[in-house]
Amino acid sequence: MHLNIGSNQNRRINIRLALNKLESNFTDITVSSLFESPAQ
Repeated sequence: MHLNIGSNQNRRINIRLALNKLESNFTDITVSSLFESPAQ
């Protein structure tokens, strides 16, 4: 499965919270590099 996670506000905190939730339900999670783009 492939899943994209993003956040416009408090991105570090919100993305970490999302990953923590996923890790509590799934094993063997791989996280790729961060991709950041300017707001439009």
